[in-house]
Amino acid sequence: MTRTGKAIALVTLGIALTFASGRVPAQSGGENALARRIEGTWLAQATLVQCDTGAEIPNSTFPALHSFLSGGAMLSNPGSSGLSTGHGVWTHTGGDSFKNTIRLFAFTSGGALMGIATVTRDIVLSPDGESLTSNDDSEFRDLAGNLIGRRCASVSGTRLD
Repeated sequence: MTRTGKAIALVTLGIALTFASGRVPAQSGGENALARRIEGTWLAQATLVQCDTGAEIPNSTFPALHSFLSGGAMLSNPGSSGLSTGHGVWTHTGGDSFKNTIRLFAFTSGGALMGIATVTRDIVLSPDGESLTSNDDSEFRDLAGNLIGRRCASVSGTRLD
């Protein structure tokens, strides 16, 4: 075999092994790129609303930090008393839309553990990926798992640089 033939065989073998291992370099375009647009940290403003009507509850706006991590994990730090840092997951549902579920410990005004809050969100990113909106629905359950309350919010946020 000539020197050129050996080089071609070696390159061909390298390409074959790369694809045979099942690991292909990440694509920079397509649906995967759309899904990753939510990744990063966001400064949000949540306003509580009536769950049945969507009417805003006066004087109920508070800030929050949301960090969407690569791979679908999420951390949420609400700027309201009575809730711990939340841990959860997010999924891309197509285009600019995402779903997010988080769980936070809920405390009484005296600081005693009351139960767990589960927040579900339908999130929409702006076309430029620099802002988001979501509709949040929260269920509060006591430590035995009994439903003790529900709260809804309208959220808007901007990406932190």
